[in-house]
Amino acid sequence: MLAESRRLSQNSPKESLEFARQAYDGIFRRNETKLRIDCALNLISRIMRVGLTLDRDLLIEEWREEILAKGSADQKGGFANMLAIIHLERAEFTHALNILRECSSTFGEMVDQRIRTMIKINLASAYSGISINDKAAQWFYEALEETYQSGDKGLRSHVHNNLGILHRSVLDLPAAIEQFEEVLKLAAETENVMMKANACTNLCGCYFYKHDYDKAMQYSQEAYELNIKVENRFGIQAALNNFGMIHQRLGDYEKALTYYEEALPLATSLGHKHAIANILKNVGDIHMFRKEYNQVLPLYDKVRGIAEETADQSLLNDLYAAYVRFFEECEDWERAVKYMRNLLEVKQLLFTSEQRAAMEQFRLKNEMEQKEREHGLLLEQHALLTQEVEERKLIEIELKEALSKIKTLTELLPVCSHCKKIRDKVGEWHQIEYYISTRTDAQFSHGICPDCRKEHYE
Repeated sequence: MLAESRRLSQNSPKESLEFARQAYDGIFRRNETKLRIDCALNLISRIMRVGLTLDRDLLIEEWREEILAKGSADQKGGFANMLAIIHLERAEFTHALNILRECSSTFGEMVDQRIRTMIKINLASAYSGISINDKAAQWFYEALEETYQSGDKGLRSHVHNNLGILHRSVLDLPAAIEQFEEVLKLAAETENVMMKANACTNLCGCYFYKHDYDKAMQYSQEAYELNIKVENRFGIQAALNNFGMIHQRLGDYEKALTYYEEALPLATSLGHKHAIANILKNVGDIHMFRKEYNQVLPLYDKVRGIAEETADQSLLNDLYAAYVRFFEECEDWERAVKYMRNLLEVKQLLFTSEQRAAMEQFRLKNEMEQKEREHGLLLEQHALLTQEVEERKLIEIELKEALSKIKTLTELLPVCSHCKKIRDKVGEWHQIEYYISTRTDAQFSHGICPDCRKEHYE
């Protein structure tokens, strides 16, 4: 049940959850601590995937003490990673960072490389969330190298997806698109519908920033359909939000508001603060474009509260720019200047040349390592092909020899009708045994057949 639950986790979350519950229900009949904790962790993970936050929180509290007291280093690491993911989903990046940094100090005790890699991915995501992009890139590329060593394409696609988000956050759109397209390729190879949906969602964002709204809509529609298929509530709300943003940019505010109104309850039920803040800001922007100023500031202020609580510098960057536009339109120059100063401070934090240089260094290092891996694979393939050619040559020689012998034996042989000797090409007559043994590998042994025995000896 446990193995089946894990196998179905990507593309059939509800079915995976059912198997996880069956495995969990069965552990109480067995007194095996490791298995009990494995089943509990698997169930928590499956519940998180389908967004049952209440069940998740109850299970975490129920098992926290036993996992921390009796769990192995891998199980404790997996549990800490889950807690960090919850904080990341709420955009509580500092909390996630504290958990994961403490967890990383026990890497030496962990046996399961996959757990270490997942922790590094989420550690990078936490750094990215607070805009320490050079640190984020360092951890992402370290995790990426581990996925190549382990051959884990599922985790590798997860790293590429996060690297794409990181590059997009600093508006390096070509690099971001390259990462997301790699995710699509890996998702196809592993038949991972969830990862394909994530890549489509993120490619929508890239083409939105490139002002290619047709392509953005195409990717958002595909993401929406895929997320419906795997019942991914977070992915569904992200697609709805993207629909709203595209229609908003095209000036169809009524349709945009309809999508935002559909997305907001989903984001709220998931407790995803970043998604909630983005939707509220987008709604505020629509009211500002309509010059409905009395509805703008309350929304922007809510967004600022979330952004400051979660230390989301990227969101603050967008929000301060919106504040500047709002106060300029209201001709409140004093507050416009105040938020312009805030905006410049955030931009300096987000787009420092040092961080860009560090990210580029990690990217180039990874590209070089990838080329070295590809070169090594080509050398291996060349060696295998060379060996295969040599083997084929030997087979060809053996076949020629065999064909030569077959030809010798398939010639029209002149045989004496009385003594049965065979005449060779130079006209000499030989016993049949001599003729055949000199032209083939055949050996002769003599005996007496039943007919001759009867005729000559009885």
